[in-house]
Amino acid sequence: MKKRTNIKDIALASGVSITTVSLIFNNKANSIPQETIDRVKQIAKEKGYQPNAIASSLKTKKTKMIGYVMPSIENNFFAEIAQRVEKIVGTYGYNIIICSSNDKFEKDYSSISTLSSRMIDFLIYCPSTETLTNGNLKRINELLSTINIPYVVVDRQLDGDIKNKVVCDDHQGGVIATQYLIDNGHRCIGCITGPLETSSAQNRFAGYVDCLMNNHIAYDRKLVQYGNFDVNSGYEAAKELLKEENITAIFACNDLMAYGAIKAIKEAKKSIPKDISLIGYDDLIYSQLLDVPLTTIHQDMDGIATAIGDLIINILEKCSNELTIKVVPSYLVERTSVCRKEA
Repeated sequence: MKKRTNIKDIALASGVSITTVSLIFNNKANSIPQETIDRVKQIAKEKGYQPNAIASSLKTKKTKMIGYVMPSIENNFFAEIAQRVEKIVGTYGYNIIICSSNDKFEKDYSSISTLSSRMIDFLIYCPSTETLTNGNLKRINELLSTINIPYVVVDRQLDGDIKNKVVCDDHQGGVIATQYLIDNGHRCIGCITGPLETSSAQNRFAGYVDCLMNNHIAYDRKLVQYGNFDVNSGYEAAKELLKEENITAIFACNDLMAYGAIKAIKEAKKSIPKDISLIGYDDLIYSQLLDVPLTTIHQDMDGIATAIGDLIINILEKCSNELTIKVVPSYLVERTSVCRKEA
């Protein structure tokens, strides 16, 4: 049987010490010349050397794994955040374990419990809708207070003493979307909210209401339908909104619900944007590929991922205890699903 290449073999072949090789593969090579780092890594690649992850974790008490508990793997927003964060932490040798809760509290709870018991060094957590109801919220806060690893809460916020948060300015995003429709001459503007248990949905809806009031447009409860951040709820909500005779525009509080609204608008034999202007939220990759590309509010996924990635590295690699509350701005992406309503 062929002998497995070890760290000593790499050191001998590279003409450096075992300590130097160890520092390079543990991402602690700050004082080592880049030429040496490149040579050692190339020789390791040629010899098929793979660091022993189990031995390394026993020695350093690190697993080099990051847990990410998200509401839904089907929502591309959460998946893209994971992909971007992994690129950042991957340069330090970390990998990400993804758990999707399917928007259920019990899956949230069990995933956090399992991951935090020796499997991961850091937790990224975006709560499920079900978790954000009163009884479940208390239980999840109690659980988070007992885990012995650092964590950050992303996008949907929890009440209580949460030290690290990364959120988008959803209220401002709601204002921007609604103001854009108003600036294009629309006054009868429908809104499809997300689940109002979540802070992101609350804040986008509040931005819509505040913008109407600031423009002296009366809030009309009949022009609001409640969705669940998925395609089907957007479809059902839009069907109800289209019963309102004077409606000329719809603000869907995420792109998935806007996709459902498109189906409802087509079934009603109306066209976008001639009959109904439509604006979404998130700027998912598919939104620019639609028959009528979707005007939407762009969430800065790179900015969100960078804030999360920097926090992880600062805590795990630089031993920082600094409190992080990061608010990432959003902005409008103009495409062709909104047109000016002539007076």
